Parts: sequence; C-alpha cells; structure tokens
Amino acid sequence: MKTIEPDTECIAQRLRLCLPRLAPQLTDEAAPLGELCLDSMDSVELLCVIHEEFGVRLTEREFHPGQTIGGLLNHIAQEAHLS
Repeated sequence: MKTIEPDTECIAQRLRLCLPRLAPQLTDEAAPLGELCLDSMDSVELLCVIHEEFGVRLTEREFHPGQTIGGLLNHIAQEAHLS
C-alpha cells in the first residue's frame, strides 16, 4: 500500500491546528518570520510544536527573521523526510 506523504500545506495546516492563536500569521508563505511580530513566547511555542509534531529541531540559521514561512515549511518537510 502506497502512503501519501504530507506536503508543505499539510505541515502548515497542522501548525495552524496546534497554534490557533498564530494561525492567521502562518498563512502567507512569502512572509518573512520577522514580519509575524512573534514575541519570545510565541517563538518558543512555535519551535516546540515543530519539534513535537515533526521531530525537527531548528537552529538560529534555520529560524531567523529573514526566513519565510514557505522556507520554514520546506525545511520542516525535508528534515522530517516528508517531502
């Protein structure tokens, strides 16, 4: 039986479900993380959910203000072997 692997939209949907308060900010894949206006607690919560849901730990090189939502989603897919 062939399984369908999640794409970046599936990852985005899971993040929005886990973080409903941040869901509106996670919709524009072209938006840089720096434009999301996340406070430190929001950032920590997002990083924790990414780790818990996908088993991916991000470094400062991967999670920085210039990184786009789409770039982040692609990185999660690659690291979690979902792409």
